[in-house]
Amino acid sequence: MSTIELSSDSDDQILPELRHPYLQKFDRWCDSVGDRINPILVKETRQALQSRQFLLTFSLILLAAVGWTIGGSLSLMPNIYYQPSAPRMMLGFYLVLALPMILVVPVAAFRSMESEMEDGTMELLSISVLSPWQIVLGKLGSALLQMMLYLLILFPCMAYAYTLRGVEMSLVMGLISSLFLGALQLTVLGIFLATVARSRALRTLNLLALVATVFGSAWGFSLAAFELLFYGFNTSAEEIAFIAYTSIGGVVVISILLLTVAAALLKPESENRSTSIRLALLVMTGFVLSAMVIGVYNFTSDLDVPMVSYVSGTLFLTVLWTIASSMIVAEGNHMTARIRRELPSSFAGRLCLTWLTPGPTSGLVFVTSVIWLLAGIHYLGLSWIEENVRGLSMGGSASWMIARISLLVPSYIICGLVLSRGLMHLIRLSHNPRPIFGIAMLAIVAIFSSLIPYSMQLHFNEYRQINYDATWQKSNWIFTMMYADNERLVTSDVILSITAAGVSGTIIAWAAAARLTRPGKIATPENVLKAQKLRAQDRVVA
Repeated sequence: MSTIELSSDSDDQILPELRHPYLQKFDRWCDSVGDRINPILVKETRQALQSRQFLLTFSLILLAAVGWTIGGSLSLMPNIYYQPSAPRMMLGFYLVLALPMILVVPVAAFRSMESEMEDGTMELLSISVLSPWQIVLGKLGSALLQMMLYLLILFPCMAYAYTLRGVEMSLVMGLISSLFLGALQLTVLGIFLATVARSRALRTLNLLALVATVFGSAWGFSLAAFELLFYGFNTSAEEIAFIAYTSIGGVVVISILLLTVAAALLKPESENRSTSIRLALLVMTGFVLSAMVIGVYNFTSDLDVPMVSYVSGTLFLTVLWTIASSMIVAEGNHMTARIRRELPSSFAGRLCLTWLTPGPTSGLVFVTSVIWLLAGIHYLGLSWIEENVRGLSMGGSASWMIARISLLVPSYIICGLVLSRGLMHLIRLSHNPRPIFGIAMLAIVAIFSSLIPYSMQLHFNEYRQINYDATWQKSNWIFTMMYADNERLVTSDVILSITAAGVSGTIIAWAAAARLTRPGKIATPENVLKAQKLRAQDRVVA
């Protein structure tokens, strides 16, 4: 029998004749997968699993699970043998699982990202071979792994509670799924809030806001679990499917938007930050519209579901695009050479894709087009609901009333955005504010456009009670919307004049952006191409 010398240089030299070829392939596959794993995910997972916070949380969950298993079972004696006892036990285990997933993991993700921003290591990561998306997804992946570990701890306990009878498997899966989705959404929110904060004071404020949000969410999830476990959930299969679609899809699209913004903020200012955010906004808008269509079309026999889904979706899109538009038109107007190298070069590309490029001019065209498109969809959708949903009667003037709302709201928003764009242009002549300042600017425009005409009419009426007067109050969007259903005060001429102002603002925005469709792409220098090639090779190696 010969002696085989063992070498420490490579594991492949250890008894090669005894290794099965399938095991060798599996080892090589594991090595390749390990090399491709996000290095931020590996680093964050190692740090999280070695931290005192995880050790303490993990230990407390184990103690709480064992304690509730013993204490809860003893408290139900002797009825536990012949009566359904699962709801009470399941609620206890649900609370034990919910507290770390909702309270601990999102705050830990916030603190992890905040420490990177505060210690200055984020600047080092931004100039490395790691992309901003790898950084953001690595933080999120580490948090998800912690959630899965907490879930694995409580899974046998929940299985034990289920055997005590009294709850359905669908309800248990629904509770766990909703808890996971809620924790995921809060974790994404924590990463987003840590990224948008640039100063210590703002980070502290965001942390307080996150803590308040997670405590409120924990209370809400606990109360919902109590109601569902002890009183049930009497809904049809179609309604459950609709709730599942809106919940899962909503978490996905909101997470995509928040993570896109977070990744964009981690990019240098010389890179394109706007295009991905605008695409994420379009994805979210498409999902909300699809949820509205499903809610309206599949539940025409029930008045509540179509109206709730339609009204909530309309309000959400209005608020979303008002806030997003105010920041888009407040972007900086400087376009770096790096961004110009990525501009579309063909005529069709310049005509269709220019409005996704950074800048307030292209942004104003983008948001005005989307706002008018949503206004048309609103008119068609509400008209269809009025004709097809049972139990809804809006009278003979319903179509005209729908048209009024569909014209007034986008016109006022577009006029405010055009004025905000002009004021931000004047401010940027001497200052360089962040795009979030556009929200404050639009709010100022909205407040003064209502306050000034109201004060003037009140003054000329000697400060006595006044009624709506279109001569003074056309720009007062609050007063006009309050009396939009009164055709005697808000006449057709008033509607048309306000709509004309909105259309004029749109034409001004489009005319100012005409030069953007001209060829503006520049060639990429050879040294930049070589640097990009080396950077791509380094990423593959890393």
